[in-house]
Amino acid sequence: MKRMEKMADDVTPKGLKVAICIPTHDMLPAYFAYDLAGMIGWTTRHFTGEGAIEEIGLHMVSGTYVHTARQDLLIAALQGGADYVLFLDSDMRIPKDALVRLLSHKKSMVGTNYPRRGVPPEYVAIKHSVKADEDGNKIDGELLQTLPDSTGLEEVEALGFGCVLIHKGVFGAMGQVHDPREKGPFWFFEYLPDVPTHVGEDVYFCRLARSVGTIIYVDHDLSKDIRHIGTLEYALDHTWAFYAEEENLADGADNELHDSGGGDSGRAEQIGSDGDSPRLYSASGSVLEPGDES
Repeated sequence: MKRMEKMADDVTPKGLKVAICIPTHDMLPAYFAYDLAGMIGWTTRHFTGEGAIEEIGLHMVSGTYVHTARQDLLIAALQGGADYVLFLDSDMRIPKDALVRLLSHKKSMVGTNYPRRGVPPEYVAIKHSVKADEDGNKIDGELLQTLPDSTGLEEVEALGFGCVLIHKGVFGAMGQVHDPREKGPFWFFEYLPDVPTHVGEDVYFCRLARSVGTIIYVDHDLSKDIRHIGTLEYALDHTWAFYAEEENLADGADNELHDSGGGDSGRAEQIGSDGDSPRLYSASGSVLEPGDES
């Protein structure tokens, strides 16, 4: 109980309103729904009421166009008085303390780095964007790497919106230079002919947010607990790679496999447990004062 009280002090004073916003299609992966329920239940149990968070709102929009869905979700969240908006994509797996861990950083915009759904599974966070120099020559971009020894926060130019927390002040600042009623939503798909390259709706948002002074961070530690749900056609190539890896393992090496889909895996037990989170929190003070970017 004392540990929970300390975590509540680290997160925020009482009265905070958080809106969870989820763009989706008609169907949700079962394990995303499982994780979402676990996160809301765990956070509500330990941090609402007499705890730190006054209200957790849940908004979902089903549609084809993700950029308009995100804008509709944002409108609903701000109309509900949200101080923070947590965007989650419906193809993610998240730990039960994801919201609390993001809030504890006291940043205006902080999210996660996770693999793209494809082979190779590249990172989604962008450390440096692709651009053109003064002579029109293309300068390659650089993805942010979250490695086994990566820890803490790291600034990025852009990140995916699979799991990202944003303070309402960011949207207010963006609205002063980009009126969604006149210039379109904060999220959009753009083509940059000078590079040339296409910009996704999440990178478009990040570019706009950074134009008004927002510093965007990736939480390396939380990123390691995030999964991106996809589909895979299993072939003998996977079997051969598995046995080849077994042969290369040193005697006594840990070769435990976890089912990425959840089920009876150790992963499901870890995030589905109702016990205290084993993770440590170092942040302290109020989260209602964003912009403490030190």
